[in-house]
Amino acid sequence: MEQLEQHTLFELERNLNFHSGWKKKRLKDVAKILNGATPASEIEEYWDGDIVWFTPDDLGKNDTKTISGSNRKITLEGYNNCGATIFSKGSIILSTRAPIGHLAISTVEGCTNQGCRGIVPTKKIDVTFLYYYLFSTKEDLAALGRGTTFKELAGDELKSFYIPLLSFKEQQRIAAYLDKRTSIIDRMIENKGRQLEKLTQLRLITITNAVTKGLDSKVKMKDSGVVSLGKIPQHWKVKRIKNLLSEDPQYGANEETGETNPNYPRYIRITDITSEGTLREETFTSLPPEIAKDYMLKKGDVLLARSGATVGKAFRYDTSWGECCFAGYLIRFVSNPKILNSDFLYLFTQSYAYDCWIKSSFIQSTIQNVSAEKYVNMRIAVPPIEEQTTILNSLQKKLSPINDLIQNVEIQMDKLMDSRKIIINDAVTGKTKIAS
Repeated sequence: MEQLEQHTLFELERNLNFHSGWKKKRLKDVAKILNGATPASEIEEYWDGDIVWFTPDDLGKNDTKTISGSNRKITLEGYNNCGATIFSKGSIILSTRAPIGHLAISTVEGCTNQGCRGIVPTKKIDVTFLYYYLFSTKEDLAALGRGTTFKELAGDELKSFYIPLLSFKEQQRIAAYLDKRTSIIDRMIENKGRQLEKLTQLRLITITNAVTKGLDSKVKMKDSGVVSLGKIPQHWKVKRIKNLLSEDPQYGANEETGETNPNYPRYIRITDITSEGTLREETFTSLPPEIAKDYMLKKGDVLLARSGATVGKAFRYDTSWGECCFAGYLIRFVSNPKILNSDFLYLFTQSYAYDCWIKSSFIQSTIQNVSAEKYVNMRIAVPPIEEQTTILNSLQKKLSPINDLIQNVEIQMDKLMDSRKIIINDAVTGKTKIAS
């Protein structure tokens, strides 16, 4: 009953946003919704074929309007044994889990896994107009997601989702208007993206050189014996992580949580950690103290993600975040302060050497995974503890202006993307009058 009432209120809210002269239709009235599926991963004959097979990872987070291929493909035998359905080119692919709402128009025929659905438009609706409308309602679609382990948009909810229906010519006119307006902003975003890429690369090079080469350009070097490390200062040592820890690595709590009690320890999950190594305020959840007690973090603890698209993502805990515990898809590493500064370990996880190691360590399956057993055998270059402190102090000074520039470009990109969203929303709901 509660879900039904919530859905009714949701429909009312969406209807109020439509132009008064436009009709409302359910998505199933103007498009065919096709489910996806995954062939058995252990059967080699099902994989590396010619059939395009989209997943949420293919759609990514940039929401480019079109997509022309997938990272993985399946064979005809795999397709016939998994229950997916081929859709024609010119269909929309929409991610319906992890996360909900990323979408693109496919320029090729294909199928999807169970994390996406294919939306095949009928002659009643222009595919570009429908794309822009669904793009404008991403947050509404996400709000309809249900589930505890992860949120998923059910097929019935998607089919019942209301959209505006106006004449086909008017749909095309709005789509053409948005193509023109958004292309200008997209070029600006693309330019900012190139700036961000250069700054990120500069940050990566600065960190990598510091944690693998040190600060003295004249120091004698030696071959580390590790491809990802290359040559290192002669007096540094190459050590496996397991020989640099004061405790065995620990997996986090396998607990579902709906708690948002600020008096409980914060429950850190992979999705809470940003690419900058901070925590998202808007995703706060907590665990009762009696459950959290075995997973409490101490200052300097480093968390590494062990599976999924963000495998290898790192977070260093300090007390400014308040009391925190951590979830099961994260692994805690406690460095021995006599031989490894936890900040040095964390910065190593931001280096090119670490990135290369992570990519070479994937257990190839439907989910990428790096276990604690693999992590502890990772080898890093270790300077004397006093030199680690000197390197960290120098890095802080070098990275501060780079980080400021990165943050500034990201703010500019966010403003451009917000402007893009407003232009799209105003056009597809009739708030902007498009000249004929």
